[in-house]
Amino acid sequence: MHGGSNGKMAKIGYFGIEGSYSYFAAREYFKDEGDFVSYPSFKDIFDAVLSGTVNYGVVPFKNNSAGAVEGVHDLLNAMPVKAIGEIVLPIEHCLLGVGNEAFSADRISMVKKVYAHPQALAQCSEFLGRYEKMTLVSYQDNASAAKFVSESGFEDWAAIASEKTGLMYGLDVLARNISNLASNGTTFAVISH
Repeated sequence: MHGGSNGKMAKIGYFGIEGSYSYFAAREYFKDEGDFVSYPSFKDIFDAVLSGTVNYGVVPFKNNSAGAVEGVHDLLNAMPVKAIGEIVLPIEHCLLGVGNEAFSADRISMVKKVYAHPQALAQCSEFLGRYEKMTLVSYQDNASAAKFVSESGFEDWAAIASEKTGLMYGLDVLARNISNLASNGTTFAVISH
């Protein structure tokens, strides 16, 4: 168990909302033991670690198909935090949508907008490139994109996230394993003051 300095449960900051890949990485690294706290930006996590608001932060560092995660390397170099561990999480991107016509090619071709973090859009560029009518929209994180699409109710909008995240937000899987690389993986850094 990774306890805090006073014997209490450690507080762990992660990027995005519940259901983000950072959330799953944090829960796996810390074996679900801790108080998990959501942050909307990488800088917010670094600030929370430095201020002692959280004991640890979990941030995506690099992806084996899209490379370094923009902004994280700069923060690691600029701020007095240490990477004390890492975890590699398999990334299984799915195209998720509202409605119940999963796995239909016609259903996918109806999609006009796809919401996802820029890294996910890059990691799925080959699949997305097959559909010229899709407008790609950068979003804060994949789980927030899934939640947004779910709450919108629009059947011609979709999000890129994991199947687990789709289940959390009541979305159907329109297509599985849409990453450019079959063995897509992201390394997450665990940071501490």
